[in-house]
Amino acid sequence: MKYNILLISKETSIKSRIFTLTENFANTYWTKCMQDGLFHLTMFSYELTIVDMIQDMKFTYGTIKTIRKFRRLLILVLASEKIEEKMLCIEAGADIAMTKSTADGELQAQIYALVRRPVQNIQESGLTMNYVFRKAYWKEKELNLSRYEYDFLYLIASTPGRVYTFEQIYQVFWGGYPHGNTDNVL
Repeated sequence: MKYNILLISKETSIKSRIFTLTENFANTYWTKCMQDGLFHLTMFSYELTIVDMIQDMKFTYGTIKTIRKFRRLLILVLASEKIEEKMLCIEAGADIAMTKSTADGELQAQIYALVRRPVQNIQESGLTMNYVFRKAYWKEKELNLSRYEYDFLYLIASTPGRVYTFEQIYQVFWGGYPHGNTDNVL
């Protein structure tokens, strides 16, 4: 089984390096900008997201916090040598922050260790969701859900207390902009 990794980086040298380091155990997908990365995270399943600090620290910090709101997945940040920046990334929700100059063997080992971690299942008031096998259960009875139904339920269950507008949900699942009244809240 190969794991799925999303790499968000503007640098093609980082892309080539990560693809080479992960080719034996993962399918790595690359986006050049944070907006595309966030779109991918709403549409596809990944075990790990690697974020290359492509803009200023404030932007990266906000992006990590946004990723954390969307999905329960692991985040590795490729940061500068500054310990303060690494600590801010971890505070924002990254699981690990490494320097871009980390030796290939060490980076490969850390990526492999992270993708092998099991993603936490959701268990809330009778609802159980197994993220790896994409199965949902209500009071131990399996629910027969379509891909969109499962993803919608997982989105809602993994971000308790968050309110989504109709427009946000529409963009997440269908990638476009809805027509008509978008003032509805789901």
